[in-house]
Amino acid sequence: MSRPKGKKKPPLPIKALRESRGMTQQELANELGVTPMSVSRWERGLAHPLLTIERQIQKLIDVFPGAK
Repeated sequence: MSRPKGKKKPPLPIKALRESRGMTQQELANELGVTPMSVSRWERGLAHPLLTIERQIQKLIDVFPGAK
């Protein structure tokens, strides 16, 4: 399902969420089965994780969509 044009979802604050759990980029990457470079690129806004990866991140760090 695609989002309507002009209605972008705000990016998941991956770095803040990762740091709040005391995880390194390497640890998060290992948990998600991706490279640390991918995590770095997501945190710097150079790339965005797939929706399935976002859901894994949310589950991993106990965050629900819309939570602040």
